[in-house]
Amino acid sequence: MGAIHRFEDFEAFKTAREFVRATGTTVRQPAFRPENQLRWQIERALISILSNFAEGFERSGRQEFIQFLTIAKGSTGEAKAQLIYALDQGLIDEPAYQVLASKADSTLAQFGGLLKYLVESAPDSAKAKRRAQ
Repeated sequence: MGAIHRFEDFEAFKTAREFVRATGTTVRQPAFRPENQLRWQIERALISILSNFAEGFERSGRQEFIQFLTIAKGSTGEAKAQLIYALDQGLIDEPAYQVLASKADSTLAQFGGLLKYLVESAPDSAKAKRRAQ
């Protein structure tokens, strides 16, 4: 992985941003107006995704990035679960849900891959220790 100097340059962040943008647009539709609490809860999860990714990257080290990226991944799962609830309550239709779920799954996969890379490439990881032997 080449040197990245801005959190915005990560493909994982770009994918997450697209999920957040699309979901945010969806929850601002008229069907969600009577469901303000659900809309606000989803928006809090969406904000958490991007914020924790950025905060973790801007912190002082790999372990903190891993910690905050893990939170961002959890918030992605939370938002996806809330979309399932919205689907079940008839606030969004199946095709709209499938588009958003696909974006959530892409985000989760990229976050998972980045987490795996960060853990496995850490100087103190078991993999690195085996290489040194």
